[in-house]
Amino acid sequence: MVERISEATLEALYDTIVTAPASCHSRFSEGQLPALVTQSSSLLRSLRRTDPVGNPSENHMYRRYVFPFLLAALTAATLSACATGPSASGSIPATLAATPSISTFRTLATQAGLADTLAANGPYTVFAPSDEAFKAVPAKTMAELQADKSKLQAVLNYHIVPKRLTAADIQPGSAKTLQGSEITLSRAGTFVTVEDAMVVQADIPASNGVVHVVDRVLMPPAKK
Repeated sequence: MVERISEATLEALYDTIVTAPASCHSRFSEGQLPALVTQSSSLLRSLRRTDPVGNPSENHMYRRYVFPFLLAALTAATLSACATGPSASGSIPATLAATPSISTFRTLATQAGLADTLAANGPYTVFAPSDEAFKAVPAKTMAELQADKSKLQAVLNYHIVPKRLTAADIQPGSAKTLQGSEITLSRAGTFVTVEDAMVVQADIPASNGVVHVVDRVLMPPAKK
């Protein structure tokens, strides 16, 4: 006979998920873990209530067996992500292609002729703006960049640092980019910022570096 999992155990499992380090959360696709946690929290609250009139036995079975199993499985997945982490399966261009949320950056990097550079030995750290970040750039600015390859290269190179920097490696300070200017980096706990952009997905591995997704497009300072 399957023993019922206590509510205290359920609470402990739930706490394990929501307090897991951000580096573990980043192993899930963007938005997936928050959705799962929200659903789990909602279910946990609802299952504390009295069984609804109409089908009490079905709700009792779900409360006793099904939901604990699902929550335990989600906890195991979170801990597994912490323990193993992702593995690098290709160079940075392949990593960009395998990350749907940065397809605009990948397309622009190809147009700018940076594919060969990013496929070289490196190592490189790419702070790639998300597709949503590019949508916030004025249409006129985007048109100017796409019409001027040198300007486009400068902007994209401003997001690339010629060394490997995982989120854990980042310390308050600056780093020189391929564009030539320096960017300001900062980390507070699990929060990493690059200039005025925040890393929203960290440590996407590549064989020749690492990619971080950021929420803003950075513009290099004007040359004096």
